[in-house]
Amino acid sequence: MLSSTLTTLAVFGCAMLSSVNGYPHLQKLAESFEKSNVGRRAFGLETRQTTWSPSQLIDVTGDHAFRAPKAGDSRGPCPAQNAMANHGYLDHSGYTTLEQCIQANVNVFNFSPDFSLFLCFLGQLYSSNLVGPTWAIGNSSTFDSTIATSCPPATGVVGVLGPVINPLTCKVLNPILNRTVGAGYGLAQSHLNFEGDASLGQFDWGFLNGADASSLHLPYFQQLWNDALPDGTFDDLSIFTRHHARRFEESVQTNPCFFNAPFAGAIAAPAAHAFVYRIFSNHSAERPDGTLTKEVLASFFGVEIQKDGSLKTKPFGHEQIPENWYKRPTPYSLAQFMTTDFVSLIEADPRTISMGGNTGGPNTFTGIDIGDLSGGVYNSKNILDGQNFACFQYRLVQEATNSQLNNPAGERLLSLGSTLGQAIDNVYGQLTGPKGTAGCPTANIKDLGTYSQFCGINRQKGTTT
Repeated sequence: MLSSTLTTLAVFGCAMLSSVNGYPHLQKLAESFEKSNVGRRAFGLETRQTTWSPSQLIDVTGDHAFRAPKAGDSRGPCPAQNAMANHGYLDHSGYTTLEQCIQANVNVFNFSPDFSLFLCFLGQLYSSNLVGPTWAIGNSSTFDSTIATSCPPATGVVGVLGPVINPLTCKVLNPILNRTVGAGYGLAQSHLNFEGDASLGQFDWGFLNGADASSLHLPYFQQLWNDALPDGTFDDLSIFTRHHARRFEESVQTNPCFFNAPFAGAIAAPAAHAFVYRIFSNHSAERPDGTLTKEVLASFFGVEIQKDGSLKTKPFGHEQIPENWYKRPTPYSLAQFMTTDFVSLIEADPRTISMGGNTGGPNTFTGIDIGDLSGGVYNSKNILDGQNFACFQYRLVQEATNSQLNNPAGERLLSLGSTLGQAIDNVYGQLTGPKGTAGCPTANIKDLGTYSQFCGINRQKGTTT
């Protein structure tokens, strides 16, 4: 069991809960946590990586040479996924499967298999129609029925996932479903669910740039760029935690419909900032501990460095894996994210994990009460008990799954023996104690649509207020 993860999840749960009581209380909580024994252990978990192997080099030649997206290809808000598609680690079309996504994350960026499963599962959950096996990493407009019919082996890195890696499913069932039901609406339309406002480099949904929350807004990227260390690198996680806090504050101050959703805002947005530091650093023989230079950062974000040092965005979706780039020597796990990186993000500015949003005007941020959201099952007195916060997160994702499955397409998916529910249980079972998810109390999670005071919810669901 991930005992250290459980401890930090509980502390994080308390911090999120406290958002309804005002920012000063959040700040006080973060300060007290940092001074505690648990906090000191959490902040001290990161160790320098000193091992190195030539096998860490990521191939960007031959079949994996950069190819720009063509008309009809899908590219979206995630630079890592765009880069993997441009280099053929994901299908170049930008349509991928759960199996392919898991394998690519492990092979290219050395995410641990469990963390990769967690991310790819949520990507499929929020981006596909759940009947077809394929989803788009950006917008879904066209679909090639021959996509993703090759499967990774049933043994090896992801073999432990059992029925998820099923050659018969990949080679026989997937093409049939692709032709008949398509690939859903894509990751670019998953705002509020998987992608959120106050991102590292994109506009908020429906604010200043319409429904385009995928294209890089260069001034936001420039803010991060200007925070480079004196040696020109970004080799400090605090650079990204400060940038996240700044972007959150900008959204609160300027976007009348800014909304920080329970998962997309309070967890996924902070995670995206930490990922840049953790997975884009180059772990070469000279720097096995990793260094994130301006050149590497610009390449992964599709930005050109001009001769005079100024920046220019490349055409949308042209992110590249740099030449001579070496991935992490050790896997980046869900446990490491929760026990080190997330704690650092809370410390930088506890407001960023506040659930809620502006109510029609700048600086009108209002929090959502966790007791109201959970139907009274969780509150300020019990959220720290046992594995309650891990269970709360489990119920949030489970409710999202049930909402997706509560339609004829979802019923067909279940009849085909979907492994999505099993995947949820497998991931959260590691976080919820000896009884796993079976020990979690039932919670009637409230539909966010009932919070009518937040115009950002309606805006991100495709309507306007």
